[in-house]
Amino acid sequence: MIIRQKPHAIDAQSFLRSGGILAVAEMKDPQEALLTEDQLTFQKDRQHDKDPKRDAIICCRACRQIITKDEFSIAMEGNHEHIQCNPYGVTFIFRCFNQVWHCMPVGDPQSAHSWFPGFYWTLVVCESCTTHLGWQFHNSENSVFWGLISERLCNQPLSE
Repeated sequence: MIIRQKPHAIDAQSFLRSGGILAVAEMKDPQEALLTEDQLTFQKDRQHDKDPKRDAIICCRACRQIITKDEFSIAMEGNHEHIQCNPYGVTFIFRCFNQVWHCMPVGDPQSAHSWFPGFYWTLVVCESCTTHLGWQFHNSENSVFWGLISERLCNQPLSE
């Protein structure tokens, strides 16, 4: 049985102290997840972002800094996109990538509450505007990937 709490806002200090990745339970059914208004808006805009001409470069939604490319998408535990909820009730939809640019780690690697068993996580922010973009994950075998929060990214077409 999965127990979910209603999402609520937390202050930035609490979020950074928690590392922003305190997992409660893996969401098995994305339709059951409690989503914020911003996440719902993001999902509605998603179909527009699926246009092949728009998905070559992925940028920070806040400042348009280039972060990664669609070609660096990877599946972790069988999925490219994941939905997780932390103990504060904040639900994150994030996508996994094996290469990023302009993502600055914040804090020390943590093993507690990792959404991927055996992986340490570190909070990452946009180098340009310091928006929290997601997490860097690594394990003892030096495997590294990034989980980037979908609603904080946008697709940008390549210049023709």
